[in-house]
Amino acid sequence: MYHFYVDDYRFQKLIKNPEDLLNTGCRYATEINPTVSLFHPVALVLESIFWKRWVNRAWQQMGIMTSVDINIPTQFEPYCFLGVPREWFSFSTRGYSDRLDNLHAEFAMCQRFSLAPKITFMVFGGGQAAKQLCDKFAEDGWVYVPDFMEINRGRIDSNRLTKVVDRVIIKKSTKVTTNG
Repeated sequence: MYHFYVDDYRFQKLIKNPEDLLNTGCRYATEINPTVSLFHPVALVLESIFWKRWVNRAWQQMGIMTSVDINIPTQFEPYCFLGVPREWFSFSTRGYSDRLDNLHAEFAMCQRFSLAPKITFMVFGGGQAAKQLCDKFAEDGWVYVPDFMEINRGRIDSNRLTKVVDRVIIKKSTKVTTNG
């Protein structure tokens, strides 16, 4: 499984060559997450959303199961789900230990958008505080996924991580589109 809550330069090549991810044997990925800040003009935000959805769609056509990234400043919420079918049920975001309230807001945003009976809300990283929050709301679909630093420091067994991810892998055939 791959996530892209990293510096943008690390995934820029995938915009030109989305098939490079397939060549790794990847079965599941979050959308790429281009950096969008409070100070970006809407035009750049829309461009970022287009590219993440375009790459996501390409991966789906290659058989890679995906999750829609919703890690975006709240003032851009009206654009967050462009190109995403209302039936979509798998969402992901980056956890930040000092911004746990954002996770509640993002989960609520997904619930307002999705027509699915239950959504999966994956939180990548954020440390022990984010993990405890996800555990508290696990019955509502919250899933904590440790970031690579936790795994590299030996805090998380990578085999356990694979089991966590396999538990939430998307089995539905709904596709993300690029035509909003």
